Amino acid sequence: MIIHSSLKQAAVDFFNISDSPQLDAELLLAHVLGRNRHELRGKGDQALSDLESTHFNSLITRRQQGEPIAYLIGHQEFYLDSFVVTPAVLIPRPETELLIDIVKSQADPTSPLDLLDLGTGSGAIGLTLAGLFGNAKITMTDVSIEALEVAKLNAKRLQRESQITLLHGAWFACVASTSRYDFILANPPYLQDNDPHAEAAVLAYEPKLALSAGPSGLEALTHIIDMAPRFLKPNGQLWLEHGINQAAAVRDCLTERGFSQVRSLRDLAQIERVSGGQWVG
Repeated sequence: MIIHSSLKQAAVDFFNISDSPQLDAELLLAHVLGRNRHELRGKGDQALSDLESTHFNSLITRRQQGEPIAYLIGHQEFYLDSFVVTPAVLIPRPETELLIDIVKSQADPTSPLDLLDLGTGSGAIGLTLAGLFGNAKITMTDVSIEALEVAKLNAKRLQRESQITLLHGAWFACVASTSRYDFILANPPYLQDNDPHAEAAVLAYEPKLALSAGPSGLEALTHIIDMAPRFLKPNGQLWLEHGINQAAAVRDCLTERGFSQVRSLRDLAQIERVSGGQWVG
């Protein structure tokens, strides 16, 4: 088959499982051919080899079964960079970029900055901020050794190794008790058991450790809020991504713990997605 007809058929195959069937088809075929997807449009009459067709068809089948595009091609765009992803890490999502925007809007890019990225996964949050703040020192923790290996790989690819420290452990357990930070950021698991808002494909393919928090969905969030003041500098800030109906509960928890200037920010879908506040100390 030729490129044009292969893309057309794949888009039809993805019509009922994807919000962007044409994009999915282009990303998969570009991955198979080792090209940028935009290059495909000028080569529509080029024939695929038998090996390329077989590879493409195998990826189509896996996509039809619900496997995320990012795992199929091995990377995901986030903010200004592309990150290696594997099934050991959560796929970075656009709504998480709110955490980056918060730090950008409030931190001086010319001053030293100490940040803590809890549950770093692929390293998308911490490494993006390392790229934006050349004077930042960023500690990145994760309970998963496999996730830390992915974050380490991304740090090397992006040449930001000198700015980061990777620590193995759950949340603050691996952080020195004397450490203090200007910002603590996290996208922790926040799905409750049998969460009705969870997509089946997400639950089937992404790591449960990074998704499910427990019966209420607030377990990781409340633990981080309770512990964070011990690791914040005076006037340091804590910001957390959370679930679709959790903003009010997270704000209440922050206020009860003694945080000030507590607020929530909305994502592009106008959902309150990130909440945080300042620790006066």
